[in-house]
Formats: sequence, structure tokens, C-alpha cells
Amino acid sequence: MKTTSRLWPAASLAAGGHVAHRAPRGIAPRGIAMLAICAGVATATAGARAQGTPDTASAKGDSAGVRGNDARADDSPRSAARSPMPGALAGGGSHLYELIPDESEDIRSAIDVSVEHMNFIIRPIARRRLAKANRLAEHVEFEVRPDTLAVTFDAMNPIITPLNGDSAAWKRGGTHEWYQVRIETSGDTLRQVIKTDDGQRENDFVFLDDGARVALHVILTAERLPTPLRYTLLYRREY
Repeated sequence: MKTTSRLWPAASLAAGGHVAHRAPRGIAPRGIAMLAICAGVATATAGARAQGTPDTASAKGDSAGVRGNDARADDSPRSAARSPMPGALAGGGSHLYELIPDESEDIRSAIDVSVEHMNFIIRPIARRRLAKANRLAEHVEFEVRPDTLAVTFDAMNPIITPLNGDSAAWKRGGTHEWYQVRIETSGDTLRQVIKTDDGQRENDFVFLDDGARVALHVILTAERLPTPLRYTLLYRREY
């Protein structure tokens, strides 16, 4: 399944995702308007919950027989291992957090910094695409299941990933665009990596005060984005 790039504002695509006109010189006709996974981000229908299918590409061995067998053998321990969750999520179940507006950064200001050095013709297109892809999420919910983690931003489709760190295909609701997503954990930090063919978004969830609050640090990079988009949002726990 081919991953569709929407992290970067594609000048050749109309708001509805249809070809509108040729991209100006120097700008890739496809790119990033994401996933926003994240704070204008991701996730909550039952159909979307079926999208958490692990990516099996890493399990494919080299065409040379012995190397292929070794590659598959090396993959199996990693596939069987489950990454430890941050302490706030270690008990499993659902955990809902609500935005603290006064302690969160302004996304539009962050976008202005990111597109500041772009061509003046492309700049408003990029700004509009990034704003659409990074809508402010009032709530974020974590649901720890036996083998997967579901992260839901407001009413968008849940982003479901295996706990062992393998990649999974995720389809964004409404636009039906596909992404590859995986998670990493380190201490009290959960990192969600959302990739397209020309860039990626990292959502770092840092759990504070024994899980009473969580800081979401977003970094969006793309080949055609002069400066990475960065911003931080703070949430307080509801349950």
C-alpha cells in the first residue's frame, strides 16, 4: 500500500485533495500537510480501529537465501518484545487528557516561523495547509490494549500502533490518506513517529507529575519545508 504524503502543503493540490494547478518551480507537487497527528491531528470510528495492522516490510528478507533467513531471525525477537509504557500508562486502560490553553503555545505563530523564508507566492498556501493539518486538539486519549496502543485526538480516527515498535498503516478519516506510524518509549516519554514519502512528524508525549499532566512536543520536518514546524501543547488528566 502506497503511503500518501500530506504532511507538506502541496501547491498542486486543492483543499479537497484534487489536482488544481501545477506546483510553482522548486516545490514538490506532493508533500506534507499532516498528521497532523498532532495537535491538529488524528482519530475514533470502529472501522478505523481495524487499521492497526503491523507493517510486514521489515520481515521480508534479502533475496539471497542465507541473508534472508538471518534477517527474519533477527526480526523475530524484536517483534515479540513489548516496549515498556511510561508509568502513567503502565496499568493499561484508557486515559483522557484535556488541553490547558494558557500553558500551550500558539500553533499559528509556530507555522509563521516555519514558513517565514518561503517564496511569497508559496507561503500562504503552505501556511493554510499546515494550519489545516495542525488543528488544535482539545482532548487526547490513550488506550493501552494487550498488544497495541490507540491514541485519539478529539473526534479523529484513533492511531493504532503495536506496542513492540513495529510500524502500522494508519488511514486518516475524512481524507482517506495513508501513513506509516510507530511508537518508541523512553522513561516517561512516548514518541509517535508518523511518516510519509517526503517527511515525518514526531509527537513526543512527556508525562509529568506522575501522569497528572502530559506535554506534547510536535516536530514536523519535510524536504521542502525550510524550517521544521515546532510547538508544544500541555494537557491535564481527566481520568
